[in-house]
Amino acid sequence: MITNPEMTPRRSWLLVATAIFFLSVALFSIYYALSVSRLKKEVATLEENQKKLSQSSTEEGATPEGRFALTTIKDRLAGIESNQLFWSKIIEKIEATVPKNPETKEPVATIRSYTGSNDGRISANGITKESSADPFADVAELIAAFGNETTFKNVFVPSITKNVLQDGSVVLSFSLTFDYHKQTF
Repeated sequence: MITNPEMTPRRSWLLVATAIFFLSVALFSIYYALSVSRLKKEVATLEENQKKLSQSSTEEGATPEGRFALTTIKDRLAGIESNQLFWSKIIEKIEATVPKNPETKEPVATIRSYTGSNDGRISANGITKESSADPFADVAELIAAFGNETTFKNVFVPSITKNVLQDGSVVLSFSLTFDYHKQTF
């Protein structure tokens, strides 16, 4: 086999970079799985303790300490549940907010990806439909729909990319950012 000496270092660097990437993904996956497992065990333990304390508090002679422990467990469970983000509900709300074409009843745009954070900021990337007569109006309608929805605030489209297809139709790729208020879900 004939090898090009100029390509060998580049290929080995690419191999190392790929290996590091896959190792990073594997380590993050393990970390995530362990975090979820730990949280599930903590919730299960708290629910088990809550059930035991609820049973003992219904019996005569329940101690004030037992009632306090039960209240503490209930508060801890409520805290864990309130800090969870239910992404399925958030995405359903986003999809329901996207306006529909009155003629075809299809959404005027497709949201392709979402990025969120704990502080309530969401970035979404979308694309208008190929069949749209006026994709810029569709994006404006999308901005208005999100702006009028009480769940979302500070709606902004920081970037739009215009793509002209071979048949001459225009498709817009866009980025949409907004804040969501989880208490409304």
